[in-house]
Amino acid sequence: MIYTTSDEIKIVKQNLKIFDGRIPKDLQSLLFNKQLRLEQYGLFFSLCDPYIYPYLLKAIESIKKYNYSKYLPKVVNKLVKNCDWFSHQTTVAEIIVAGYYFEKFMNDSSIIVEWERKVSETNKSVDVSLLGGDKPINIEVTGKSEDIRIREYFNLRYRVKTEIEKEVRKLPDQKYSYIFSICTKRGDGVSEKNFFEKYIPNFVNFILESRQKGLGKYSFEVDGKTLATVEIKELERLKSEYADSYRDIWVGWLKDYKRLKNIIVDKAKNQLCPNDINFIYIPNLSNFDDIDFQEAFLGKELYYVDINSKETRFSREKDGAINIINEKGYPIVNGVIYSKWDYSKKKMIINPLINLDKRVLSLIS
Repeated sequence: MIYTTSDEIKIVKQNLKIFDGRIPKDLQSLLFNKQLRLEQYGLFFSLCDPYIYPYLLKAIESIKKYNYSKYLPKVVNKLVKNCDWFSHQTTVAEIIVAGYYFEKFMNDSSIIVEWERKVSETNKSVDVSLLGGDKPINIEVTGKSEDIRIREYFNLRYRVKTEIEKEVRKLPDQKYSYIFSICTKRGDGVSEKNFFEKYIPNFVNFILESRQKGLGKYSFEVDGKTLATVEIKELERLKSEYADSYRDIWVGWLKDYKRLKNIIVDKAKNQLCPNDINFIYIPNLSNFDDIDFQEAFLGKELYYVDINSKETRFSREKDGAINIINEKGYPIVNGVIYSKWDYSKKKMIINPLINLDKRVLSLIS
């Protein structure tokens, strides 16, 4: 799909009611008219995406109940301000986290939940704080919106998608969808910014040729090197043929664990409070596995065999975020949290260098 659809707009109009008329009129006009998908507000897709909207709805309902006048305007302001899809995803994740703790401590007067708490005598603010214990407990939400390479890759995928759809929608028999994945390095392993663009016309022709063979997975090769793949599937969801790409845009060539590690360290350096209990939440929207997060936070896994006993032993390199943070003297990160949109199914990795009270874990979980 190149443009937003009438069915999507209808859903957005219905779901926009959760904001009680607070969305500005000029933004409503943008949301209610067909737009190029790449240029549409991120809010549009959150409101019509069946994987995201139920969690956003639940969070906003909890926020309204906890403190309507204070926090609903904050929700609207954040969603309007962070309009592009990357920034918007992090904003929605933050709203879901805030809503989760508002709901959890709705009837518990011993814990106060503060969203965007200003830290006294500093210019810092923290995303979500649980107050009432010996120390504030902070959950800082972060994402990948600042990474320029990811944005460039997203735009490249969109251009490929557009060119595929221009051609396949000319065909009389609309019966397939095309799920593609493109490389971001030349076949010889050398990085080259936007190198794939010159191959887009050939890739589109390759897809049209592969279509004649029917359903299946096909590899687009140049000089014996695979530069892209496409899976031709039965048409789903729509009446017209469409192209889409795998949502995971943090793939192996980006060295996931190192990039996660850098995000954790940067957050500790620039945002966290040295005297508080700090957790960093990273929405796992790109299907990282547990090992990526563990290696990013704790260090790269090492295995070795004892020559005498022939037993396999396990340790970690001292290259994890906890080691760097400790060495640099940055504020401590007590744990990393990650999940998909359903924050209630989150996973946590606790800093083994710090003794953490079990009550803190019970409050976080």
